[in-house]
Amino acid sequence: MQRHFLSSAFPDMPEKKFAELVDSIKQHGQHDPVVIFEGMVLDGWHRFTACQQLGIDCAAEEYTGADPQEFVLARNLPLREWDAGQRAVITATVRGWRKSGINNENQEKAKGDTPSPLAATNKQMAEEAGVSTRTIQRAKKAIEAGLGADVKSGKLSVGAAAKKTVAEGEKGPEPEEAPAEETVSMTKAKYDNLMGLVEDSHSFSVAMEKIMDGDDTQADAVATIQALTKKNTLLQSQCEGYMNKNNELIKIVKSNKRQIALLEKENAALTAAALPY
Repeated sequence: MQRHFLSSAFPDMPEKKFAELVDSIKQHGQHDPVVIFEGMVLDGWHRFTACQQLGIDCAAEEYTGADPQEFVLARNLPLREWDAGQRAVITATVRGWRKSGINNENQEKAKGDTPSPLAATNKQMAEEAGVSTRTIQRAKKAIEAGLGADVKSGKLSVGAAAKKTVAEGEKGPEPEEAPAEETVSMTKAKYDNLMGLVEDSHSFSVAMEKIMDGDDTQADAVATIQALTKKNTLLQSQCEGYMNKNNELIKIVKSNKRQIALLEKENAALTAAALPY
């Protein structure tokens, strides 16, 4: 079975983590079924491959929801500690998918598919990924330039990818060589003045880029803190839920112990009454 495009939008699990998953399934079995959509694995690819490696059947269920994009983002985006650039590329990749498969290199465009939903705006994707709008714009440029995989894997930051695409786009065609008979005359004063303007322009560009990068980094830091705070709140809620369940179990155990004590007392009384004097 193949991996769905929406699942492949997320980076692969590190080898050490995958080995731990294989060992866990081997010892305790598969806890959560994988989710199938369009005949491919939508969620749980690593569980699926772990079961294949172990040579055991993999429990699976069909996806019946209406928004597979929202489903994979909600299930996977909060689970691992990705940086802002990775979250931006993942979100932009997922939101760029269409059911017709036009953005999936492994699928041919299907006929008769339902109309594609409206594309999410940069602002919506930024809120979903917990990053700035500028980071989403950079992520989309990285994806268009074929650098999305490098950003997702952590080999390249989204800022470095954006700069690389700009640098490559600015190369342009090689200048034509001037005819041998043509000469250009320029006084030293004009040349020095021109080079000074070029240097000032470059310094200004570098300064502006640092300011924009600083604002972007600060915005991403704030967004990361907000995302971690949200995740921490969710974990605290889960812990409270487990504690409540534990307290309920303790109450049940105590109640059972009291009932056993009462039954033992009644049994002792009945036994004493039945014995001859």
